[in-house]
Amino acid sequence: MRHAMTMTAALAAIALMVGSASAQNGAETAAPGTVTGSFALDGKAIALHGATARISHNPLVSKNDGYTVALTPAPLSFDPRPAETAGDRFDKAVTAGMTLEITVFDKGVLDCMLLIRDPSLGERRILKTGACPAGAVTVGPDRVEGTVMTSPDGKEETLSGHKVSYTLRFNARVVK
Repeated sequence: MRHAMTMTAALAAIALMVGSASAQNGAETAAPGTVTGSFALDGKAIALHGATARISHNPLVSKNDGYTVALTPAPLSFDPRPAETAGDRFDKAVTAGMTLEITVFDKGVLDCMLLIRDPSLGERRILKTGACPAGAVTVGPDRVEGTVMTSPDGKEETLSGHKVSYTLRFNARVVK
């Protein structure tokens, strides 16, 4: 009996050490902002709960900062191993939901590109250029917020052979 209790205590200590080590070496989770509204892919509603953004700069496109906003079912979990770029690290963390690439041109003109990811698509992704912001999108060093919708009238569209509809309001926290 004493041996069993000692063995149980030893296993509990090992589990605690392993859990602690994996927490230290494990993925970093980003505290997301909020996303509300509706998103459907091929008639299936997909709940999105987190909004996380990162600043991305492409000097060939614009002298201003751009932003990548991830609207996801769960908080992003970043791999602690080094990635080639910060963009690669962010991209690998988004496994489902959508990312919105926002380029800010002079005088506040925005260009948006949307990329949809879902397990039902396998490795494929659905791309929409000229994604439609519905109203103002506010960008800043700590937050990106706005509304994006399928089309100005909010109707479903067919993209890459898939029926897609969304009207999403987001308030994304910018991660460094």
